Amino acid sequence: MSRRRKAIAKLDRERRAAEQQREAEQLLARAKELKSRTGGFARTERTPELVRKLKKQVQQEQIEAKFGPRYQPEVAFGTARPTHQRAPVRKTVKYSGELALRQQAALQRTEELKARVGPVGNKMGDQYLTDSDLADMRKGLLRRRP
Repeated sequence: MSRRRKAIAKLDRERRAAEQQREAEQLLARAKELKSRTGGFARTERTPELVRKLKKQVQQEQIEAKFGPRYQPEVAFGTARPTHQRAPVRKTVKYSGELALRQQAALQRTEELKARVGPVGNKMGDQYLTDSDLADMRKGLLRRRP
């Protein structure tokens, strides 16, 4: 290898090392910045009472995931067991503020779209009726011609 090639290789190694060091410093700075952020929520202190409550909640969720939701039988505990598996209970999400308005608008829009599904012509399957399809229907352009 010539001296010129060796010098170029040395400069290239130094450049890559400096670049890696810069990237590492940027990564550490970014991690430090992210640790300082709270995302709008301050972390609450974990008191022993809160820790016990959280552990109990996690245990309850694990039990429900394994055996299904808890139910209160009318008879004494342990004497009767259900003969069928209960369907999982779906949690309903309740929105507030702007999200509630957006959810209501989205539900209304889906209902409007459902109302626009139907057969366009004779012996045709259901499909979405566009504005132009509806205008043609009103004019009678989509009717079967004799």
